[in-house]
Amino acid sequence: MKACDKDKTDVGEYSGEVLSVKNVVDLYLENVIEDKHIFDEQSNKKKIVKGSRAIKGQIEARRTLYVDVVSSIGEKAAVEITRKDVVSLIKGIIDRGAQVQAGRVLSELTAAYEYCIGLDYFPDTFANPGLLAKSSLKQTRIKLKLIKSFLHLLPYIRWLSDTHGFHSIACLNRFGSVILIGVG
Repeated sequence: MKACDKDKTDVGEYSGEVLSVKNVVDLYLENVIEDKHIFDEQSNKKKIVKGSRAIKGQIEARRTLYVDVVSSIGEKAAVEITRKDVVSLIKGIIDRGAQVQAGRVLSELTAAYEYCIGLDYFPDTFANPGLLAKSSLKQTRIKLKLIKSFLHLLPYIRWLSDTHGFHSIACLNRFGSVILIGVG
């Protein structure tokens, strides 16, 4: 297993202490989600390499991971995190009534671990605790809400019809999108 320290030289090269969950989250955010500023030696100009998300999405991913993951298990060694730790984290988020947030946290944490597993920061026998937790949560029938129900959308639909001239709902498709038909 590779080790980690604040002084990183390149992706995959770390020296010092053991990789923590905070380091896994930071690697994922800095190298996948967020934009990078680089210096192009050929043109002698600074360039921005776009991340995988828009600025708003980058900020939200960082907030989500730092508020719920790093604040609670961030200092633990990443290799020592188990399925049970992640299930406990997700159940805590669900208990405070944030089921949508719980789904997002599980998804982002799983992706962060997958990124680091792909870069060989973990032994070959290491299993992604996020994927294991997702499987456990499915077996216990704990549902993570990814979209709001139709009843939660009704006030917004009424508002649209009153202020923007939409007069009917065409359908609610299988992805939860409401298709509205406008007036002329």
